[in-house]
Amino acid sequence: MVEEGYDAWNRGDFDAMVKNMADDAEWRTGGVFPDFDPVYRGYEGVRRFWDTMHDAWELIEIRPRRFVEHGDKLLIESRFHGKGRGSGVAVELDWVQVFTFRDDVVTRIAGYPTVEDACAAEMLPDSIAAGNGRTDD
Repeated sequence: MVEEGYDAWNRGDFDAMVKNMADDAEWRTGGVFPDFDPVYRGYEGVRRFWDTMHDAWELIEIRPRRFVEHGDKLLIESRFHGKGRGSGVAVELDWVQVFTFRDDVVTRIAGYPTVEDACAAEMLPDSIAAGNGRTDD
């Protein structure tokens, strides 16, 4: 389900990307992208985040590299590739997202600069930062 959301993001399909998100879902940017609101709430908030990202970037591609499930959470290490709109500057960035689920629906997405930051904030085991989990390199 989450991989389908990344595929939808990469092809620019907002409706498919939010298909498995709760109406009151929360998207926390966690300071990964400066000048963005720290939290976007609900469908409209997620839409604002989407629009803000697409206004800033001419090209956005997110490639998930590692998936770790723990309880109701899924930690994903990804590589962000973007090309700035107007500037044309290419950016490569490793980052982490933690998805929280309720009844197979995404209720929260939180971004972090590192796995260690994500584990600390989400109270996930230190073993996750040590590299345990499925990889898709």
